[in-house]
Amino acid sequence: MAGLLQGGWARKSQKRGVRTVFFNRKWTDERLDQLLRDVEQTKRDFQQLLQEWDATSSRVTKVLRRIRSAEAAQEKQEEPAAEVAARLDAGKPATLPTSPGRMERIKAQLTARNGG
Repeated sequence: MAGLLQGGWARKSQKRGVRTVFFNRKWTDERLDQLLRDVEQTKRDFQQLLQEWDATSSRVTKVLRRIRSAEAAQEKQEEPAAEVAARLDAGKPATLPTSPGRMERIKAQLTARNGG
């Protein structure tokens, strides 16, 4: 074995191997650095996208809340008008509902005025 290490072909291939490893490693390191930069850029882009999505989502939520409250207010306005229209029939006189004990109170007031 000692003779093989001293031979010229062994030294030449050994030197070539070192150069190859050095250049391959340099290229690999550069490629790895580029990939790391790409991953970091992708992370930043994704965070920005998440922030934009959150802003859009909150705007949509606000608009939907406004629409919902406007619809509720509109329904509240239309509801009494619809009830009154349903109660008012062209053939019947319009009356308002009274309290159940009103007639007895009126009779008591009349008897008290007339002296009894």
